[in-house]
Amino acid sequence: ALSAGEWAHVALVRDNDAGRLTWYVNGAEAGVMEGITKPAPTAASLFLGAGPWSHFQGQIDE
Repeated sequence: ALSAGEWAHVALVRDNDAGRLTWYVNGAEAGVMEGITKPAPTAASLFLGAGPWSHFQGQIDE
């Protein structure tokens, strides 16, 4: 879990061939999602830390 008031390093790794999405928090594996499909080509925007209807309450650095 992320703690309020503390910085955390969060990373996602997508393996299209294996159909797996793995996420890490502070270098430790925090979860895996199996059975994902390859993304379709799109011209849509990519939102990092926000979405079209919601916004991340915090800070993102590099």
